[in-house]
Order: sequence, then C-alpha cells, then structure tokens
Amino acid sequence: MSRPNVGNLVVYSQEGDDDVVLPSTSTRYRIVEAIVHLALSLLETARGRRVWLTGSSRRRPPPPHIYRDSLANMPYWIQRFLQSMRENFPPISISGGFNGEAAASKYDWGQDMNDYDAGGAGVLYVSEAIISNMTHVRQQASASTGSSYELFKFQMTISVAHEIVHFLTGFITGTILPDTPPAVTAVPYNDRGDVGEAGRYWESMFLGGFVECWSSTSDPLGPRQAGLPYLFNAGSKQSATGQQVSMSYVEEFLNEQFTFPIRASSRARPVTRRALERGGSRETTHLRELPSFRAAGRANSPTPSQAAAGTPSRFRRINFYSR
Repeated sequence: MSRPNVGNLVVYSQEGDDDVVLPSTSTRYRIVEAIVHLALSLLETARGRRVWLTGSSRRRPPPPHIYRDSLANMPYWIQRFLQSMRENFPPISISGGFNGEAAASKYDWGQDMNDYDAGGAGVLYVSEAIISNMTHVRQQASASTGSSYELFKFQMTISVAHEIVHFLTGFITGTILPDTPPAVTAVPYNDRGDVGEAGRYWESMFLGGFVECWSSTSDPLGPRQAGLPYLFNAGSKQSATGQQVSMSYVEEFLNEQFTFPIRASSRARPVTRRALERGGSRETTHLRELPSFRAAGRANSPTPSQAAAGTPSRFRRINFYSR
C-alpha cells in the first residue's frame, strides 16, 4: 500500500521540555500522517468545497482581512489553500498540554494570499493521549481491541479537518485575529457573540451534526478506549439528541467512500447526553482526564498557547454543559 500524500510533514513529540522530531518510519508518525491525509481528502471533496463556499458567501469577512478578490473567485482560493496544505502541511506537535482531540494555533503569516505557505501558517496540536492509545491498540491482539483503532481514526480525522477549517480563516485574514467571523458559527458555540466557530459551522453543515465518542462500561480497554461515536443534532446541551454512528459507515469513511450526512446505525435509537451519563457513559475527552490514565509529567507539558505565546488556539472540545 502506498504512503499517504502529505508533503513535508514534520511531527514533533513533546518529551519533557524538548520537542523531538519523529522519524517518518515511526508508528506514531505514520498514524498522524494517515489521519492528516484522510482529513485533507475529506475537505477536498466537492461537498467539502461547497460547504466552505456557503460559509464564505454568508458575509464578506469583516476587517481586517486580506481577501481582495470577488467572492465569485473564492473556489480558486479555496483550491489554492488546500493545495498548499497538501504540499506543505503545518508542523504537528503530539501534545499532552490540552484537553481535546486537536487544536490549531495560527500565526500572522503575511498580506498577500498569493504568498501563502501553509507550512509557516501555524502549528497543529494533536492529543498525546489519543495517539498513545492508537499506538497501544495497534500493538494488541485484534480480538481484544475490536474496532478501536478505526474508531480513533474516524474521530481524529474529523477533528483535524475541523482545525484545518480554522487555518482557512487565517488564510483569509493573514493574521491570528480576527479568529472567526461571528456569522460563521453553530449554536451554542458563539456564546460570546463577537467570535464565531468556523470548525463547528463546518461540522454542522458538512457532517449533519456533531460527532462525539462516548465510553462503554464493558470495553476492556477502560480509559484507553475509543468509545462509541454518536452524531448529535445540537451543540453541548445535555438534552440534545444523538444516534450511534453505523460501523459500516465508519469503514466506508476510512476507505475514502465519503457520503453525507453521517449515517446512523439502523438499530440505533435516539438518545440524549443526559441519558448516556445516567447509564454510566462519559464523553471520552473527560474519560482521558482521569488521574489514573495520565502519564507522569503530562500535566507539565506546555499548552498550545504557551508554546506559541500570544497565538489563539482553537480546541475541538465539547463545552460541558450548557443547559
């Protein structure tokens, strides 16, 4: 099988106070590479481009921004952005310094969109806990891990695609601020009113909802588990309704057979977050916060904002709980 096509990919691992470059032959590097390739493939679909165009046409980006062309030419610029991401992806840091699956830390990069180089536009942080879990399940007998690796990859692909959408905002503004235009968002992620949430907007329009993974009390992997993916129809409210995602859909997705909206299991019944919690389940971001899982020293790992001082970072994390 050929290697994924992600140009100039550099993956760092935070080892104590040092950032260590992983060799391209390492398991962790290959896991991250496969996730990024799939996330880019997802955004490169015709549907992916249309969703971005819908967002950009709602309102011209407010000042300051560096987009000087007609909105009719936005498809060209989206293609240029994606091509730059594909050819020279931003450096990636496997980090334990934040709670969530991934985070985009943008940089001020320039004033002319023709000069854009994704490799210098920021840093993408990915969860040390999840990459560690994916490495762990790859090393175990498949009978004991089931579909855990595939479910982790599904979750991380969506999370990385979400963060790439935030880099798109930086492409249009040229600077770290404004973060996201207020009009490009999804309820309730614009609770501040003055800042949108482009990644969540993309999820709601592209995926048909919001994907979250919830733990199973019977999973032998315990806090290392991937959890079961659910597609919820609304943001972080406990009363929002979701359905478990079809495993056959996950398999098709990982084979780049993309269809949307995400398909629920035919046996799945609608369930609320409140009902899942009452049944003993937890959203897996919080499951991985358990002290029994944290490796020694992880709490001292630099956060994305510490690693790039003054740079706002967008975290794909559920804000529990808005009632």
